[in-house]
Amino acid sequence: MTANSSATGGALLPTVVAGSFGTAFNKLMHDWLLGLTGLTGNYIMPRWQLIPPNIPNSETTDWMTFGITRKKRLGTDYRVHFSNSSFPLGGNQSTRWEKFWLLCSMYGPNQDLTETKISQGIFEPQNSESLLANYIRPISTNETVIVPELIKSVWITHWDLEIEFIRAVVLDCNINDLTSATGQLKTDTGLTETITN
Repeated sequence: MTANSSATGGALLPTVVAGSFGTAFNKLMHDWLLGLTGLTGNYIMPRWQLIPPNIPNSETTDWMTFGITRKKRLGTDYRVHFSNSSFPLGGNQSTRWEKFWLLCSMYGPNQDLTETKISQGIFEPQNSESLLANYIRPISTNETVIVPELIKSVWITHWDLEIEFIRAVVLDCNINDLTSATGQLKTDTGLTETITN
């Protein structure tokens, strides 16, 4: 299917320039949390999976889950027109900032230590390099909530930490340059000028 442009009319399919979504986003956050906590990679899991994996033994194993719980767009987008090799006939680039909240739940005998490594470690500039490369920056942590949960008739405690982030989402749309125009320009005083370009 050929993408529409401003010349063809119809809906314009944007190209993502900056912003991680879906599986790529989960991989980015997984690897970032892995670096902060030192947990084994398969013990850091996205929440609400279609086929949930078996959970580790929380008496002997430290593990955690993570997932976005809320997102809020900030203001309106910033839009500029440009031309480059991808859009030789011109394009519009739209940048919009948004906040999102990532809920991390820590389980295991050292759940309090895992929570501390994250809540303090996010403010070390080097720890956020991988996020900054993807236009994401952590800005604060909210109150940690200690939650008892009944799993398979056993009470398991976990620590919930919500982290607030800000990120930029940048999209390009195929809005062609205006190369010619014809018509008439009428002023308030009744003057008419013909435009041919």
